[in-house]
Amino acid sequence: MKTKSVLWIILMAGMACDAFSQQGDWTQLNPSDPPDARQGHTMVTLPDGQVIMFGGEGPDDYMFNDLHIFRQNNWEEVIPNNDPPPSRAEHQAWMEGDKMVIYGGQGENTLLNDMWTYDILLNEWAEEQITGLRPTPTRGHTVTVTSEGTAFILGGTDENGQKLRDLWKFDGTGFTQMDNCPKRVSHHIAVESSSILLAYSEPDVISYYQIADDAWGLASGGFPLQGYSSYIKSVNELQEEILFVFGGINAEGDESTTVYVMNLQTGEVTQRQDPLPFPVAGGAAAKYFPDGRHVGGDDNNRSFPANDNYQVLLFGGSVNGTISNATWGSSGNLLSIPDNISDDGFQLMIYPNPTQGALTITSLYKIDKISVRSITGIELAEIPGGDSPLLIDLSSFEIGSYLMQIFSGEERFIRKVMICR
Repeated sequence: MKTKSVLWIILMAGMACDAFSQQGDWTQLNPSDPPDARQGHTMVTLPDGQVIMFGGEGPDDYMFNDLHIFRQNNWEEVIPNNDPPPSRAEHQAWMEGDKMVIYGGQGENTLLNDMWTYDILLNEWAEEQITGLRPTPTRGHTVTVTSEGTAFILGGTDENGQKLRDLWKFDGTGFTQMDNCPKRVSHHIAVESSSILLAYSEPDVISYYQIADDAWGLASGGFPLQGYSSYIKSVNELQEEILFVFGGINAEGDESTTVYVMNLQTGEVTQRQDPLPFPVAGGAAAKYFPDGRHVGGDDNNRSFPANDNYQVLLFGGSVNGTISNATWGSSGNLLSIPDNISDDGFQLMIYPNPTQGALTITSLYKIDKISVRSITGIELAEIPGGDSPLLIDLSSFEIGSYLMQIFSGEERFIRKVMICR
């Protein structure tokens, strides 16, 4: 099954991409001493490629504040040198260098809006001392870290059970409230691509936030899910950003086995033929590098080079209504290139970019036509093609970002162009 998003956020040439190279991609791992069953926990990838897990909620509403690291196909509990943060679930976690940061969540008796860092090298916790305004205590919010290191905290559920629209920016020292999301969102998916924050909170709806303009918009597309999914972001061999979504609550309100793949460069969503081996919601996923990471990288919500040999690690969640402590791993790197995609996209160049209006397009092939579109996919102009190099003039367009669909025979290439003066 395929659906197309109206919102196309494009960096490079794009086509839909099959996520798995073969059927039967999941293997249940059997660590000798697994963590207790839980849901609403977090897992992030450490700088050395291993995975660290914090917190979560077990059966009978028991809240955890323990740490576990997955390395060499086994879980190991880590006892910090000082007192850990209060127990919690439905919080968020991310990496900043050698420190894991956690924020908010459902505590034992109240909602939280505190921030803590765990120093991996020192094996110590420290609460961040932040002055000024901060978001309302919530659970089910998201924290999305941009390539510049800014964290955006979006939505969640407050103490009255109300979903929120708030968006806050955290710059390392304090919080700033930004424009409100047009939708109330909680237990949603949120990622950043091309300086746009994408939020998926209900079936066939995308809320998108243009960071530079502090402005929201709505588009159709996305996933037929209500939330509680686990997800990772990566890049494929064409260096296109790919979002993988595992399980969650589907449109009918049931736990899902579906694996969705969105190409963030084309907006196309593909449902994998090979599902999860179980229906799950409220679990956690992270990239795991069995042989260690060979290059630098960042946290679970950011991109990694496609040539790294990673697996996806899944742990816990609600499986058929029962909280689980099962550990599953993918059979290998999830990324592959379909047969109908070659590297010809790299033989098409547009320059200068950014531009004041004049552009040169070079291609190995004759260009049939060019469609200039808004960032939300609306066609603004169609330009005749010609032989390479092709000179075009966009000086009549306003300052901003545009998508260019370039057609050559049966091929279609997509590029993002910025006009600035």
